Amino acid sequence: MSNRNKQISPSFTLEFNLSAAKLGNEKGYSQRQISDSIGF
Repeated sequence: MSNRNKQISPSFTLEFNLSAAKLGNEKGYSQRQISDSIGF
């Protein structure tokens, strides 16, 4: 079986994850707004 089509999940630092969660929890951003804000 080939691994060519297997997607690799990106790994993010704890700090990055916390900053993204903070945008949603404290500022009320939607998932789309968070994604746009962090450049993903």
